[in-house]
Amino acid sequence: MVMAEFEWQTSKMVKQQFEVNILGPIMLTGMLLPIFRKDKSRVINVISHCAYLPLPGISLYGATKAAVRAWTIGSRVELESHGIKMITFSPGSFYLHSSIMNGEQRIIDYKDMRDNMNKEQLAYYGAYMQAYQNYLSTIDAYINPPEITIPSTSKLYSLMDNALWAIQPKAEYNVPEPWRYKIYFAVAWTLSSLGLHYFKDKVVRKFVATPQFHSNIASQVENF
Repeated sequence: MVMAEFEWQTSKMVKQQFEVNILGPIMLTGMLLPIFRKDKSRVINVISHCAYLPLPGISLYGATKAAVRAWTIGSRVELESHGIKMITFSPGSFYLHSSIMNGEQRIIDYKDMRDNMNKEQLAYYGAYMQAYQNYLSTIDAYINPPEITIPSTSKLYSLMDNALWAIQPKAEYNVPEPWRYKIYFAVAWTLSSLGLHYFKDKVVRKFVATPQFHSNIASQVENF
């Protein structure tokens, strides 16, 4: 996952996220379907809450997870008559126990993004992009080292066990999110269903809490 605005990301970053998160699972599953039909297997695809509510800064990541969810739901109907179960599993929020926001990789990614920008983009986004990167770096101190695992009390383990071994597993599993997530998501979904997208976007922006671009920064753009 690259946490950065869509325009900043290089073609390589975009391609890699889609290859790993959606094209890989689709192609691997397709190759194994003859075996799955024979064994009456199940496929568990890991998605994210971003598949339900896309967030700024990880819009491409959200797009890949939404694609995985859509493919799983559609192919579930196609494959159920062949004895294959297609399951989605949303593991909840545990980024502090994973390398998904790896600080070392972020430094490399942001250098690559700057190196691939043209002069206009660098002038336009420069200060904002640096503020964005600085904000993300404040999270690094809270990331647990690899030996610190997700607490055993987490619902993640019991729900994954059920998805793996239950005779009649559910079609979708969602590990409970923290209350902050639940409240923001409920408000955002309600506003969206009422067509109040302007206010929904404001709620999403407040939830993500990343630095915002200000028009006065754009005044630094050079004339080309």
